[in-house]
Amino acid sequence: MFGSFFPIVRFSNKSLKHLANLMKDGIHGYSEGFVPTQLNKDGFTLGTIYDTNSKSKYFDNDIKVLHKNIETTWSWI
Repeated sequence: MFGSFFPIVRFSNKSLKHLANLMKDGIHGYSEGFVPTQLNKDGFTLGTIYDTNSKSKYFDNDIKVLHKNIETTWSWI
């Protein structure tokens, strides 16, 4: 099972066409879990913005953010 954070997501044209065909066939689910899990199952490549140490070369994940009135870091979200 895979998950994703959809405000930060990128798809290939091929993967979007594949997902559209699945939906036409009545295959769908909760997007942030279904989409990466189904694409992985169907042989597409998944990537991440984090390395194995939960750090990112794309942004500073030590920044504190307020999420549902709780101060946390990007790595938790």
